[in-house]
Amino acid sequence: MGVTRYQADGQTWWRVDAWVVDQDGRHVRFRKKRIPTKEQALAVAAKVRTESFEGSFLVRRRLSRQTVAELWKAYAPAAERDNASWKTDKGRAWHLLRHLGAVQAERLSLREVDAYRDARLKETTRRGGAPTPATLDRRSSSSNGCSATR
Repeated sequence: MGVTRYQADGQTWWRVDAWVVDQDGRHVRFRKKRIPTKEQALAVAAKVRTESFEGSFLVRRRLSRQTVAELWKAYAPAAERDNASWKTDKGRAWHLLRHLGAVQAERLSLREVDAYRDARLKETTRRGGAPTPATLDRRSSSSNGCSATR
C-alpha cells in the first residue's frame, strides 16, 4: 500500500495508491486523494486491504432482471388499493406495457422512451387523431395527471 504526501492549492494532502485483489481475483488499482491527515490515509489503506482480504472490496451490484411488465404487476395491487386514480394508472400502464413491457427496467434508456413516444405518435386514439405530446408526457413521466384514454 502506498501512502504519500503531496501539495495542492497551498495545502498538504495525503493519498493512497495501491493494487488490491477484488472478489473475482483480479488486481484492481485503488486511488484516493485529498485525505487531510496521514493517520486517515493509513486507515483508508488498512480498510481497503481488509476489504480485499475479506472479499468485499468492489462488490459488484447485480442488476435487477425484472421487466417493466413484472414491476407493474407487482405495483398494480397497491395502486388499486391505495390510489383513487388507479384506473388512470391502469390506462397509462396499458400503453407503456404494450411498447416497453419486455424491456428490463434497469436497462431502460432514453432511446427506448423516444421509440415509445414515436410509436405512440403514429397511433390513433379513440378520438381519431394522434395523442398529444402532453398526453405522452403524462404517460411516460408520472402517474399523477389527467384522465387516461383507456
